[in-house]
Amino acid sequence: MSKKTALRYLLTLGVFIIYAAAGGFIENYITELRSRLYKPLILELMFITTVFNMGIGILLASHNYFNEKRKEGSWKVDKYKLYFLCIPALFLSLLTWMYLWIPGSRPILETLQIVLPVRITSMNIFQILFGYTLVTSFYKSTNNSKPELSDENMQS
Repeated sequence: MSKKTALRYLLTLGVFIIYAAAGGFIENYITELRSRLYKPLILELMFITTVFNMGIGILLASHNYFNEKRKEGSWKVDKYKLYFLCIPALFLSLLTWMYLWIPGSRPILETLQIVLPVRITSMNIFQILFGYTLVTSFYKSTNNSKPELSDENMQS
């Protein structure tokens, strides 16, 4: 491993540590406000958690973005990844928000909970997945072809 690669990974680790520390400070601040104001502040905490988790996915995909940025060519969108992975991940990551804010959605979401029991932990995973797939859905192409899976890629 080259020194440049090691330095890049250490820098990435540093960014994650700073990001996690900032998230901890914000969560502590909201907890302190909650105790002072005698209000639960659940929505604020949910919002911070949602944005924080999506940010983790974006940070995880940042290496892919910078590798693509160096390439020659025009930016393209992997529509299949966007439609079949990114948008469903967004939907599943925002189930609690939909339950609280969209009138008439409770029966649909309660039925969905029976079929697919999405809990807080899995919503966090879908939020991270959304951030990651959002960034990795964009790539550079030198021609008009779309990225396709070949038989060699599927076997490995």
